[in-house]
Amino acid sequence: MEKIIKKINGILTQINLPPTDAIPEKTLQRLINFEEYASNVEKLNTESIEEIKKRKMTKVSISNSHELNISRKTLYNDKILLKYVEAKIEKQVDYFNEKKLMKLQEQYQELKLQYEKVTDHLLDTSILQAEILQYKEKIEELIQDKNRLYMMLQKYEK
Repeated sequence: MEKIIKKINGILTQINLPPTDAIPEKTLQRLINFEEYASNVEKLNTESIEEIKKRKMTKVSISNSHELNISRKTLYNDKILLKYVEAKIEKQVDYFNEKKLMKLQEQYQELKLQYEKVTDHLLDTSILQAEILQYKEKIEELIQDKNRLYMMLQKYEK
């Protein structure tokens, strides 16, 4: 009971409501009843999720099923059965969006790779621009040196 009240107090604090010792007894009892109900629903949902995950069809689950009496060897040797089972497995409902999640993870990895390539490219471009600037400055210095030398040469020729 103390654990439930502590949980209720935590939620009441989060939503800016008074603690359990400052609310009417009837309201507190309703909150306790609701918290027990919500905990039971969460427990049942968790158990149901686990049960659905256990019932997911795979080649291993099919070959281990006592109802079907199909060995792994039979499953793989009978090409028609194997192809049918694979098709059925592929078409089973994805209750937890596992396929969608896998696709999103693959897309994320691809985008991450593209991001790294773009950053590398930008870095390379920045380095090249800095080198170009240095070369331009060097060329400008060389042109000035050439002009100075040309002027000196003209003085000596006179």
